[in-house]
Amino acid sequence: MSGFNVEEHFPVKGKTIEMPNGATKEVIDYKLSRYACYLIVQNASPARHKSVALGQTYFAVQTRKMELTQEEYNNAADLSYQVCMERNDFTQEGIETFKSFVYDTSLMNTLDIYGAFDNHLLIGIMGVHRERQHISLFFVLPHYHRRGIGTLLFDYMMSNCNFTYITVNSSTYAETFYTSLGFKKVGEKEINKGIVSIPMERNI
Repeated sequence: MSGFNVEEHFPVKGKTIEMPNGATKEVIDYKLSRYACYLIVQNASPARHKSVALGQTYFAVQTRKMELTQEEYNNAADLSYQVCMERNDFTQEGIETFKSFVYDTSLMNTLDIYGAFDNHLLIGIMGVHRERQHISLFFVLPHYHRRGIGTLLFDYMMSNCNFTYITVNSSTYAETFYTSLGFKKVGEKEINKGIVSIPMERNI
């Protein structure tokens, strides 16, 4: 296996399961490393198993902190606006409020921007205000939804930030996703400058 120690990446971990009659049984289980998971999904058929296709997408996507060139700034702003307009809780006032934010270079430069890329295509964006420990932008292209891209972006950001907590003003449609990341509501739905949001927070 490319010179790697097999036992290191495919360690056997026994576990106990309960039987229907109340008895227990010891079974063999494995605690796979990231590399082991990569090998499995790359050598399996996505046509036969949906989970394989999702896994292949996960490992094909790259995440990184973006040093915003003008081109990348435009791509980040365009992606945010595009996704927001497809799934939004905005009035016309809210649309103008959001548009004025994402296309304002001085405001965007206050954020740490993280991007998810499929080859060189920007498919997800996260903007975090480090001092406030707050997620200001978080969007993934609809075609890439339910593939773990948002979780991948969030985990990458968290590994780069020494936060004690993190907050977000979630849209109503994203509330379930943030809950899956460990966020909890800390207030009721509110409207600010035409934008409907739910305040949420996660303690680290």
